[in-house]
Amino acid sequence: MDGPVVDEHGGAAPRTPWEAPGWAGMVVFALLGVVLAVVGGFFHNVSLLAGLPIPAAAWMLLLAGLAHAAGRLTGRQSASFALILVWAAVSLPFANPRAEGDLIIAPNLDGYLYFYGGFVAMLIAAVLVPSRGPSWLLSSKLVGGGVRAPHGVGRPPG
Repeated sequence: MDGPVVDEHGGAAPRTPWEAPGWAGMVVFALLGVVLAVVGGFFHNVSLLAGLPIPAAAWMLLLAGLAHAAGRLTGRQSASFALILVWAAVSLPFANPRAEGDLIIAPNLDGYLYFYGGFVAMLIAAVLVPSRGPSWLLSSKLVGGGVRAPHGVGRPPG
């Protein structure tokens, strides 16, 4: 078993969040978005208690929780946004009526709560994912590529 992670001075190094491998992590969260859209589209309006939109509200909370968890697990908001964009792209055709009259997400309280409420809740959850460091837009003294120079590097002596 591996020991604790230490830095060059022998002190405990801070642990970083788990990072999914580049594009592979995005593909995994995109596939999760497809699965959530298909399953949620068909099961958001299962009537449990006298027509109350409890399943739609539960789906809304589940979607928000998974979008936030995707960002927290990888330490990147882009994982959350990959899940959200694919979910929305798959769910949007479900909410549009076809010429035959078929409709998966109906224009009723359940459908509105699931589709619009879920989308807004996922966006809020993704925005609440903490960033990994200071914004490259707000930092000063940048060296090529947006990397902050170590103290004293790049400054004239004197």
